[in-house]
Formats: sequence, C-alpha cells, structure tokens
Amino acid sequence: MSKDNGEFKFERERVFQIDVESSVDGERYHGTFTCKRLGLAETAQVGVLKTRLNGGYHCNPDTGGGVDPGIDLINEMIAMCEVSIVNSPKWWTPREMDDLDVLHAVYQEIGKFPTFRQWKADQAGRSAEGAEGRSEAGSGDDAAEVVDLQVPATAD
Repeated sequence: MSKDNGEFKFERERVFQIDVESSVDGERYHGTFTCKRLGLAETAQVGVLKTRLNGGYHCNPDTGGGVDPGIDLINEMIAMCEVSIVNSPKWWTPREMDDLDVLHAVYQEIGKFPTFRQWKADQAGRSAEGAEGRSEAGSGDDAAEVVDLQVPATAD
C-alpha cells in the first residue's frame, strides 16, 4: 500500500530484491523483481498451472494419495512465480532452478504482497477506529461474511 494525497491506495505491483547464495551450485543469485497482484482469473490460472505441473494429480495428505506433498509445494511455488512475476533478472527461470532455496526466496517475497482482503481490513481499521459493530456478520460487503453466516434451522 502506498500513500497518495493523504489516502492509501491499493497497489497493483510490488518491487523486491533477493540475494541468495546457492548451496547447490555456489552461485550468488541476486536481482530485482516486480510481481503483480493477481486478479481472480490469474489466481485460477495459478491453480490450473500447478495441476498441470502435478501431471493432473492433486496432493491428498489425508489419504497419502496423489502427488507427494513436497512436489506439490514446489509446483505451487513455480506456478505462483510464473504467473505473478512481471519483471525479473535474466537468470530467473523458475522451471529450471536447481536450488529450492532460491525459488523459495522469491516465492516468500511474493507472499509478502498484501492481498486485497488484508488491505481492505487495514483500511476499515483506519477509517473505523473505535467504531464497534463493523465486525458483525452481514455489516459489510465482504464475501467472507456472507459465507460465514449460518442458516437458521427451520421448524418442521
């Protein structure tokens, strides 16, 4: 979030840097990245790409079936990086990385980008400090509030 004319605005991109020395090849991986905030379709695109990287399988830790949880996480990181990174150093090719620490460092930075929901909650907290009742279900336009509502039981 950045401040513009005294008001906070929702940022669409975030710039960050990493500097990681690889324990695999001894190279130092450093550079500047720009990631974008994902919209709904792009978030879905991450899921589709992850499923493709998983060979069409899902990870089911409850049954032990499907893709290994470690492989599932690697493919999640690759998919998220490929969809959200819009500018990167020339050496950056997530599918060709040999060192998980380098991939993970970039993935973690992407995760620091606040989601719209986090931003909205922060804005509500700023504008309604001291106001009670905003946390009641149905008091706002947040989709999660609608999902969290309980349907009253009917008497038959």
